[in-house]
Amino acid sequence: PPPANAREETTVRPRKPATAATAAPAAADKGAPATKAKTYVEQEADFKKRQVEAAKHEDEEKKKAAEAAAKKQNCERARAQLRSLQSGGRVTQTNAKGEREFMSEAQIAQGIESEKKSVDSWCK
Repeated sequence: PPPANAREETTVRPRKPATAATAAPAAADKGAPATKAKTYVEQEADFKKRQVEAAKHEDEEKKKAAEAAAKKQNCERARAQLRSLQSGGRVTQTNAKGEREFMSEAQIAQGIESEKKSVDSWCK
């Protein structure tokens, strides 16, 4: 609390209430068209419509994100495969019987060209 000897006088003036006559011209000046209030059913329909649109938008965003992630993963795989072919070591592949066989130099060169195209297509 303030000290006992401190006194300050203030005058409080009541506000003048806005009347309907002064409020209507103000709305007309702004160019806002006079619309009637929406019923509960109309408000509910608008709300549900906004919910459906938001769900569609969210689904589209999820699809775009999933496609981007898959593209990034495929790019990384293609680059890794290209690096392994270009390493200069002996490279093996599995034949139709499920046996492991070494690739020839021609097969490695063909694989490098194929992987370069793959990297170019996935890593744009």
